[in-house]
Amino acid sequence: MFKYFTALFVLLSLFYCGTINIEKENTINFMPGEADTPGWKFKDRPRYYTSANIANSLNEKLSLYRKYGVIDMTTAGFQAHGDSKKIIYIKIYRMDCALDAFGILSRERGFTDREHISGFMDSYTLPDGFFFRHEEYYIVINASSIYNEVMKDFQYFARIIESGMLPVTQTLPEYCALFGRKEFRNDMMYFPDGFAELTGLKEVFIRKKSVNSILRNIIFTKRDSRAAAMRDYNLLINDKESPFILSNSNDCQVAFRKKTNEEYIYLAEYREWIFGIIDAATMEEGVAAINILEKELLNN
Repeated sequence: MFKYFTALFVLLSLFYCGTINIEKENTINFMPGEADTPGWKFKDRPRYYTSANIANSLNEKLSLYRKYGVIDMTTAGFQAHGDSKKIIYIKIYRMDCALDAFGILSRERGFTDREHISGFMDSYTLPDGFFFRHEEYYIVINASSIYNEVMKDFQYFARIIESGMLPVTQTLPEYCALFGRKEFRNDMMYFPDGFAELTGLKEVFIRKKSVNSILRNIIFTKRDSRAAAMRDYNLLINDKESPFILSNSNDCQVAFRKKTNEEYIYLAEYREWIFGIIDAATMEEGVAAINILEKELLNN
């Protein structure tokens, strides 16, 4: 916990209008103070937002963040002593769980083949920003302008924030490592409420994967039981508006449908797994993708 903790009640009374319960998990507890950041001072003192007033900060992103269970957030700005051009802005979001925090990071990031930053498993950078996840927290660090040591300063603040956070107790599902490189997740996104092509498929990952030497979008999710997987799968393939054609009803069920843009969706159910490809160029490519994914799943 940061050294400024004793000033917490003062900060809250100054910068938050309303009544809240002070909990150790609240994002305000993890925002550094001036005593934690030698060489820097507040430009904008911490502001704390709960679900009651977070819309004032999120604006057009409110709907997206609510899909990932945003609970509260804290913002602040820091300016370097003696250099008015060096300004760092920090936003700390708390989501419902670690998976939702990964999900919002992945949606903001999109797909990339860039490696994560050393020491931050789920992270990415832009010229003017550093973004990472710690447990159920999603942290955004931006600069008002790009300067020579901006990346060094991003990491400086990131490590201070992370050092004050609670020990890791939540982990992402082990199966999210499927169909990709070990300990690399920047090629993957998580959707709790489905996505455009399959709105009925909840809690699903989309990952970039090479199929016949072409990067395609493959999907996968795991249910608690075979019965649950079969229930969700059958609801998907029997959708009245976009029904699938069942092509294999063996132990690994496979169904497909053609999209309006000449691409195909191939969807399989095996035991507690649902997986497939959503942008196969041909039926042959769809079958090849299912075979590749099924083989990897069996060998996992």
